[in-house]
Amino acid sequence: MLSTAVSASCFLYNKKDKEVIIGNKKTNNNKKAIIIIASIILVMIASILGKFISNGTPIDTSASIVETTALKTNENSPSDEIQQVDKKQQAEEQLPVVENKFVPSLIGRTQDIANQTVVNNGFLLGNISNEYSDSIAQGLVISQSPEVNTSYEKDGKVDLVISQGKKIEQVTVPQLNGKTLDDAKEILDNIQLQLGEKTPINMDDKARKSNHSKNNNKKIFMQSAKAGTLVDIGTKINVSYYGSKKDLSK
Repeated sequence: MLSTAVSASCFLYNKKDKEVIIGNKKTNNNKKAIIIIASIILVMIASILGKFISNGTPIDTSASIVETTALKTNENSPSDEIQQVDKKQQAEEQLPVVENKFVPSLIGRTQDIANQTVVNNGFLLGNISNEYSDSIAQGLVISQSPEVNTSYEKDGKVDLVISQGKKIEQVTVPQLNGKTLDDAKEILDNIQLQLGEKTPINMDDKARKSNHSKNNNKKIFMQSAKAGTLVDIGTKINVSYYGSKKDLSK
């Protein structure tokens, strides 16, 4: 009986030892598997990082920077926020207040009156230029900038355009000597000039003094504006022509 019990106990002991050894082997095998898997993962990560570095691809750190900034912003104390509000209010209070006024009408006024009106209304006189005008007399305001009733800042400059009156065109005086009065009138009409005073000279007396023939009867021998000179359109050209006692009596 004793030997049987001893044999049984030895069998149980040997069985437990085998189970412990087998368990240890399994544990070691698991550890080895974990180490191998971890090594493979590290190799893959290193390979990926190597590709990023070789390709020059930047690592996006903006998200972390934004998060860090947001955290810092959120960490501001209530006193800091109050100070920021106070600074903003102070900045707004320091801004100058712009006062606007309505620009008065200056059209048709003389330059002196327009200047005084500009100053009296809180503005400054700006640029002054001159232009011809068929409708506004010389020396009067043609236009202004800004226009009438424009809301404009105080001490702003108002520009004026002053009329030079109608633009006068000039023409060249033609040669009228030797022309009849009718021919002279037609010539002058074509270039917008007028035949003025017509003074007859006694052809008989003139003929005795200068030997003029009767072919010069009623022909012009003198004109008030010399041929070739420039005169304004509408100018009257006075002439003297050879006549007779009959012409003188008219």
